[in-house]
Amino acid sequence: MSASKIVLGTLCAFAAGTAFGILYAPDKGSATRKKLLKENSRRMDSIKKTTSEQVDAIEEAYEGAKAATADLTHNIKGAVDALAGSETEKRARRA
Repeated sequence: MSASKIVLGTLCAFAAGTAFGILYAPDKGSATRKKLLKENSRRMDSIKKTTSEQVDAIEEAYEGAKAATADLTHNIKGAVDALAGSETEKRARRA
């Protein structure tokens, strides 16, 4: 099949679709555009709300992980200090 036949077929299908849409459209173009804008606005509000909720959940998880890391660091530091102290005591007893 040649490229010119494909282009011609695509143009005919586009023209037929456009004609069908104009003939069977339920509303005037301006009314349809208003409906589309209203629906798009509603969907954007929904997306913004969902995104905001997800950002809040991520921030909360981050703060929880940050606190857990600080606790773990404190515990490890205490354990290292305790080990260092016991080693210092052992050396002092040997001397």
